[in-house]
Amino acid sequence: MNAAYQTKLDRFLAARRVAVAGYSFAPEPGTPANAIYDKLKANGREVFAVNPHAPADPPVPVFASVAEIPGGVEAVMICTPPQATMQVLEACAAQGIRHAWIHRSVSSGSYVPEADQFAKEHGIELITFGCPMMFVTPDIAHRCMRWIFKVQGKFKG
Repeated sequence: MNAAYQTKLDRFLAARRVAVAGYSFAPEPGTPANAIYDKLKANGREVFAVNPHAPADPPVPVFASVAEIPGGVEAVMICTPPQATMQVLEACAAQGIRHAWIHRSVSSGSYVPEADQFAKEHGIELITFGCPMMFVTPDIAHRCMRWIFKVQGKFKG
């Protein structure tokens, strides 16, 4: 893991108030956003679900945008469909949020190439690979994934 990635990782994980964009209300359990939401919450963060398509009576409080979260957040985890990633990054920039992480592991996940340049232009420290589940009290599967991706050199700043 290179030093730039480690620095971004440390700063993101130091955030106490984190939004998870892409929280899902689909019937199938285990979506990355929901698992990340639960993991961050279980590890002492104040976590906010973001999804503009929430049902009328959601199981957790949900906000349509990071701009609607009272008191704001320090960091945003992006687990949206790729076509929504830039909209979330634009909202981060507008709110002065300086830490964002795009979920991506074995597939492209939520990543879109234009995110890198946008983040650079707007002063957002952007992590574009991996998942907090690999670093915040990881289970054995995520610990193994972290090791494999580290050996493959995937964690780059």
